[in-house]
Amino acid sequence: MRWLMRTISAFCLIGALICGGRWNARRGLPYNEEGRYLDLATAVVIHEQSVMIYAGFALLFTVLAAMALYAASKL
Repeated sequence: MRWLMRTISAFCLIGALICGGRWNARRGLPYNEEGRYLDLATAVVIHEQSVMIYAGFALLFTVLAAMALYAASKL
């Protein structure tokens, strides 16, 4: 059971790193007054609200990883 909690923690940390990387890449983009950024290379519109969503998911995954590690240490 301990190995399962550590595996869950590892996957949560990977998710936190991915979301944190996305947050870091998108937080500095030059958004217009409507809160949108057009990536001309891929023709994708990125909304400014997505920055907070990625930060929230990164925080959530980090907390879940910490909880799984704590549970693994108590087993």
